[in-house]
Amino acid sequence: MPIVGALVQVDPLANQEVQINLSMLPDVTVHAFDMPGKIAMIVERETLNQIHGLLKDTVYDVDGVLAIYPVYTYLGDDLDRVEEIDIDAEIAATVSNIIENSV
Repeated sequence: MPIVGALVQVDPLANQEVQINLSMLPDVTVHAFDMPGKIAMIVERETLNQIHGLLKDTVYDVDGVLAIYPVYTYLGDDLDRVEEIDIDAEIAATVSNIIENSV
């Protein structure tokens, strides 16, 4: 079963609220940092596409979430079940903007 670890950048004023909202999502474990505006989360789902969908369609919609940075992926024994993830032009442009603005 795939596992993805991600750093979530949030509005520091909404840090606690975002942490609570993310912890209520199925298959998500949330870890707070001592730094406001940063939350670590672990997602475990049946497929990488399900994880991608959760990050793209659910986590980004949580009020106060500014960006999501996947930093770790574990596939375990599921290498034969890895499927291609389609990233459309809009998502690619968003990621590029985030990277450019954070440098």
